[in-house]
Amino acid sequence: MRRKALCAACLLLAFLLAGAKPYALEERFFRDIQSKKPAVETPAHVPELFTFRPSKGAAEVYYTYPIKKINGAWAMAYKDLIHLVGKDRISYLPEDKIITLNQINRVYMAVDKAAVIRQSGRAEAEAYPTFEGDVLYVPLVFSLKEMGYTVNISGDETRMLIVPPREKSKVVPDRAVKVGSISPYRDGTMATEIFDTNGTRLMGWGEKVPGGMGSFFYIDEKQSVRYTGNLALEAPVDYDEEAKVALAVDGRRIVIYSFDKGSRRIYPVPYAMEGAKNFRYDRGHVYFQRPGGIYAYEPKSKVLKRVVDREAEAFEVRNGRVIYRFGGELYLHEEDREDIPLDSRAEEAALSASSILLNDEDLGLVTVLDADTLDVKASMAYDKSKRCSVKLMGDRYLALGQGNAVALRDLDSDMAYFLDMVNIEDTLKGRRVLWLYNGNVLKGYVYGDGVKIAQTITVHP
Repeated sequence: MRRKALCAACLLLAFLLAGAKPYALEERFFRDIQSKKPAVETPAHVPELFTFRPSKGAAEVYYTYPIKKINGAWAMAYKDLIHLVGKDRISYLPEDKIITLNQINRVYMAVDKAAVIRQSGRAEAEAYPTFEGDVLYVPLVFSLKEMGYTVNISGDETRMLIVPPREKSKVVPDRAVKVGSISPYRDGTMATEIFDTNGTRLMGWGEKVPGGMGSFFYIDEKQSVRYTGNLALEAPVDYDEEAKVALAVDGRRIVIYSFDKGSRRIYPVPYAMEGAKNFRYDRGHVYFQRPGGIYAYEPKSKVLKRVVDREAEAFEVRNGRVIYRFGGELYLHEEDREDIPLDSRAEEAALSASSILLNDEDLGLVTVLDADTLDVKASMAYDKSKRCSVKLMGDRYLALGQGNAVALRDLDSDMAYFLDMVNIEDTLKGRRVLWLYNGNVLKGYVYGDGVKIAQTITVHP
């Protein structure tokens, strides 16, 4: 009788154990959190979504369900998000109503639960997944960033650029100098400007002593500053990379420096240039702004002409081409051709011999156009929340740097490199780095907070 009773008890226990559903590991994280549906709204205006690929540039993102907001944060339907990022980055357990991000460093979210679970523990979430009707919505920006994406939203929230994680090459610089004294300086700072890469050297202009005489200089492979002449003149305001010539204007004189020869030529400032601003040098002409337009003056012949008959806000010039801003819009001016409006919201514009560089800082997107056809030659995206420097060298190589990370692009091919410098974090300390690349050697010139620093980082990619 006891044996029968024991067998019956065992069978009952086995039945109960078989019927009971054990809690999944991620499910038990949310058991003690009370469900609360967040506020969901359908905004009248939503941002245009773009995703960036190094080989294709920015492309518009198409989605099936409307973009919404969850507790004020942009949200996308789960089905659209999984189409955007792929099944290997996000998954959903409908029985447990739990979303998992990433396969290795997992992050968990639950429907109507104001919490997010990471390996470091549980944290409160302001926006979290919820259903709107029968459609599951997920916080968009939070989810993308947790998956390693860079997300840039324009200031007016009309555009969103989504940049997938990149495969970076870890690189140890050949030479990285700590921010500190470089002879003859004691504080490690000086008023300098790097203009060019000549072989493996950086060429520029600076003061031997702060507030003292200006001079050409270059920084050699041993990181020593070598001066090539004393010039008690104003610092250059522009540099013609093709001619290796820099321009300075001190109010009374026009000074043209030849970097190759280490010489200078001095001309008097004509009456028409008095009170002018934004001086530029191109093909022997000094360009400047005055009320009513942009002018070009040739010091040798003393010929002055107006090239743009508009009240420009700012301009750049190279090889006779002028990019200027008028009424908040960018225009391209060339002789014997009607001015062309450029379809760009770029805050920064630069020209080389055959290219136009446009930097949309509000979206974090750099675009290089062919100066003749205005076709896109290349584009690079960056994290707009971090300091960025962009430099087009030799009309061929584009270097886009953010701290110890730099992207290199060869405009004559589809080759793009993403480098992550190792062992220089202590050197940079959050400073901006101007990366210059000549196709062989990459040089980093470090800027401090409001001052320039005589320091370089040398890399062979």
